[in-house]
Amino acid sequence: MSDSTYTTDTTVKVPRYLTAGVPEVWVINISNHSHPVVEVWTPESSQAALASDVVSVADIDVPSPAIFDRLGEIPPDEELGTREADPG
Repeated sequence: MSDSTYTTDTTVKVPRYLTAGVPEVWVINISNHSHPVVEVWTPESSQAALASDVVSVADIDVPSPAIFDRLGEIPPDEELGTREADPG
């Protein structure tokens, strides 16, 4: 869950996990901190599906809002010094 590694996560890591036999990969995309989403990647699809109100894993249902409950407390990468601020 890092906006600075999203591209590597989705173009390098996700395909490797799926090729290795992982049936489903979740990427929590926080690129837009005010509207984060859970992306669900599967071997059958080249695009992520966006999780709806409930995400299920191992027969456990997790309400999506619970995943992001304290996200607002995480400072952007620019504040942490892990990525340069966008000059735009």
